[in-house]
Amino acid sequence: MVTIRRYPHPLFAPVWAAWFGCVCAAVMMPHRPLFGLGVLIAFLPIEGVAVAWKNGSRDTLSEIATWCIRQLTDRRDFARGWNGMLLMVILVVAWLLARTVSHYSGAPLLAATLFALTVVWLDDHWRSPDVWG
Repeated sequence: MVTIRRYPHPLFAPVWAAWFGCVCAAVMMPHRPLFGLGVLIAFLPIEGVAVAWKNGSRDTLSEIATWCIRQLTDRRDFARGWNGMLLMVILVVAWLLARTVSHYSGAPLLAATLFALTVVWLDDHWRSPDVWG
């Protein structure tokens, strides 16, 4: 098991969990695209404060996601074991982004492309930030 010295910040970890809860709620309410857009936009100020907050803990969504997955497994196989759970989280976030883009742009091809690229990017970034940044 991989050991990580820094733990998630006790304020940011529940804030990110609540944000992901809102992402799940927005996915279940396709008839309220403005709510989904608001949830996606809410990511920016939370992440901005987390990036600016220098206290030696894990504050950003990617730091907390990486910490969680490394506490569960040290394997880096795509969609295997706990990485499958990580992929489910990624798919929900990417789905909300794609659905919102499709609704507001009217461009389903753009939305599908963003969905695919977001899944690849987040999976690489959260499972192996030391390799993919």
